[in-house]
Formats: sequence, structure tokens, C-alpha cells
Amino acid sequence: MPAGLSFVSANDGGVDSSGTLSWNLGSLASGATDTVTFVAQVNDPSLAMVTNTATASTTTLDENPNPQGSAALDPVASADLSITNSDGVTSVQDGDEDTYTVAVTNNGPDAATGVAVNDLLPAGESFVSDTAPAGTSYNSSTGIWTIGNLAKGATDTLTLTARINDPSLAALTNTAMVSGNQFDSNTSNNHCVGYR
Repeated sequence: MPAGLSFVSANDGGVDSSGTLSWNLGSLASGATDTVTFVAQVNDPSLAMVTNTATASTTTLDENPNPQGSAALDPVASADLSITNSDGVTSVQDGDEDTYTVAVTNNGPDAATGVAVNDLLPAGESFVSDTAPAGTSYNSSTGIWTIGNLAKGATDTLTLTARINDPSLAALTNTAMVSGNQFDSNTSNNHCVGYR
């Protein structure tokens, strides 16, 4: 694997061993083609180009015993988006207002584009107001907070205020999920749940 990249996944049983990937493809008929693919994360943001070289081998007699091919590729941008959702209220009554604070951070290594959050208020609450950063917008009907571009290391924070409409509610769960255009190697932090 080229320097500056780390292994993420591979098809057809591809195995990573200290940065060297291998596939055991078995038999291949005359004239047939088998294709293998792998995904790698770019860990060095200064990379402008990477060259990937692959070699095929067989136990059958081969007139060209060391067939090799290489490709120069632009690294695929990646951005690890994370989201948190907090609610400082522990007890409310019917008609009271509840406030959620939703924060999205781009942990890099690249800038993120097309960033959006899905955070529809839970049943039993009605939208009152929101405070969104400049250049972003929240749609209370769909629950979509449109962020757009988010630089590496940057955080945008949305505050949602809602009114409690159901006095019988013992608890409320507010789920938020973030997505973007770039490859995200860590999807475990793309969603969060706020409780009351």
C-alpha cells in the first residue's frame, strides 16, 4: 500500500499484512478476468498523488513470470464527521420549553462538503425556534439542518427550542444523524441520541 495510506477494506477476501495486500483468487480460465478492489484512508493531507503497484503470480507456467501494473491516483478525500446532542433539562411539565444543543465537528483529515444533519423533534414536542450558525439553516418540517461546507477541525452548533405538548410523557428521545459527501472511515460517531 502506498505510504500515507492505511487499509480500510478489500473485496474477495483480500488480506492486509503490514501494509501489503494479497488475494488468493484460485483458478482463472483462459481469457477470463478477475477484479479486486480495496479502500484505503488517506492519513497524510499533503499527498497530491499516490502510485499503487500490483503484481500477479501463479503456480502455472507463465511466459511473463512477474506481470506488474501500476496506477497513479488522486487520493480520495475523507472527513470524519462527529455529532453530539445534549439537553440540560431533567424535568419539564406540559407547556414548558425544552432546548437541545446539537454540535457537528469535522475531525478531518480533509474539509467536508454537503454536510447535513437529520434531527426531527420527537413526538410530543413542537418546534418553537432555532439558532443556527451563519450560512446554515434548519427546516423544522423535515428536521434537516443544512450545513454545507465544514473545514477540518471546525465545529458548527445548532440550538433547537421545543415545547412539551404531552404531559404524560415520562421521557423523550431526540436522535440526530450527520452525513457528508466525503468518505467517512468512522461512522460510529455519525449519530447520537439526546434524552430527557
